[in-house]
Amino acid sequence: MAAGGVRKFAGWLGLAALCVAIVVAALVWMRERDSAHVAAAADVNSVPPRVRLAAGATDTLEIPPQAHTELGIRVAKVEPAPAPDPLVLSGSLLLDSARLVHVHTRFGGEVVEIGACNDAGAERPLRLNDHVRQGQLIAVIWSKEVGEAKSDLVDALSQLALGQAQLARLKKLGGGIVPEKAIQEAERNCEKAVIQVDRIERTLRSWRLTDAEIDSVKQEAQRIRDNAIPDNEEIDRTWAEVDVRAPIDGVILEKNIAVGDIVNTSLDLFQVADLSKLTVMANIYEEDIPAVAALPADQKVWQIALKSEPGSAPIQGRFDVIGNVIDPKQHTGIVMGWVDNSNGRLKVAQFITATIQLPAPAGEVAIPVDAAIDDGAHCRVFVADDSTGHRVTERKVMVARHATNVVYLRNTLTPEEEADGMCRLEPGEMVITEGNVELASALEELRSSAQAESRAVARAP
Repeated sequence: MAAGGVRKFAGWLGLAALCVAIVVAALVWMRERDSAHVAAAADVNSVPPRVRLAAGATDTLEIPPQAHTELGIRVAKVEPAPAPDPLVLSGSLLLDSARLVHVHTRFGGEVVEIGACNDAGAERPLRLNDHVRQGQLIAVIWSKEVGEAKSDLVDALSQLALGQAQLARLKKLGGGIVPEKAIQEAERNCEKAVIQVDRIERTLRSWRLTDAEIDSVKQEAQRIRDNAIPDNEEIDRTWAEVDVRAPIDGVILEKNIAVGDIVNTSLDLFQVADLSKLTVMANIYEEDIPAVAALPADQKVWQIALKSEPGSAPIQGRFDVIGNVIDPKQHTGIVMGWVDNSNGRLKVAQFITATIQLPAPAGEVAIPVDAAIDDGAHCRVFVADDSTGHRVTERKVMVARHATNVVYLRNTLTPEEEADGMCRLEPGEMVITEGNVELASALEELRSSAQAESRAVARAP
């Protein structure tokens, strides 16, 4: 039994030694395999020739001269974002409704005269496109209402004069002869006459009769009281006439009367417009509205060019209204402003183009499109330490917008974007435009190799 027990113990001991040998051999094989993997990852054929990570860095590469030449490394300078292309809007010139006056008569009646203007030394009746001055006589209307109102004023003035004379005589006779009641009644009649005169005068003034016209009525009443009523054809002719005068300086755009017409108060006798300033209305695409609306008031200017005069110098104007309605078919809004037309060169309804110069966006820089590496999730660039491009650092950047050959980057980053690793680029820094894709691939492989080596070292006994 003792000899058999010893043999069994020796068998178990041999089996244990065999297991230990197998485990050791496996560990040695795994270590050699990891070393081979690290060596393969670092093989110069898997990355650009001799490109290497800078000491102590995970995003900076050092590029020796040979690799620099073979990769064809080129650099470009980061530039401040230029001003965007000017907005060129199509539109037309309009009449400013605040500078258009519809001229009416205050009384219905017959047109007896059309105002005159001087044309090459000769007078002629006013017609379309004639210039008139504020207060200039443009028509004369014979009105029964005015004639009757003037006659009522003459009558009231006569009644007042008669009542005042009667009151004066009664007061002169004294209370001993004339009853007090008669004097009071005469005073009351005078008061009524004064009220009547005042009422008619106020009516005439509300009809916009001038002080001179009212004074002429008073003079006529005085002549009647003086029994001096000569045959005055001028007074007879003008007694019921109403002068229609130009309300503003401007141009006659519409004339709807001729001598002999019977008119009423609702008819536009004339339309007079001040064309020294015209309204400009232009169409703007809705995506351009925010940039235009954000302009300060002193920068809301545009250059107006006439489509009918392509070679003429543009005219500077201002805009101050952006419409609140978007056309659902064209997706355009309205921008409105004005342009000076004191020389009368511009015409209402002319087609124009309005050019708005937008300022350069704040906090943006521009890089060549070839410098940006976009993997769908992020945009990266390689920034060189200097113009030679032998040492470069990868940065994640925030794209603001794309253009044909340029990418615009936003430097105003939010705290969340900075926490996500986004970086700024400053004007004057150098970025890689050629060889950057190969550098990105090399950087990923070198990082993987470095991580694998770190894991292997960590597992080593």
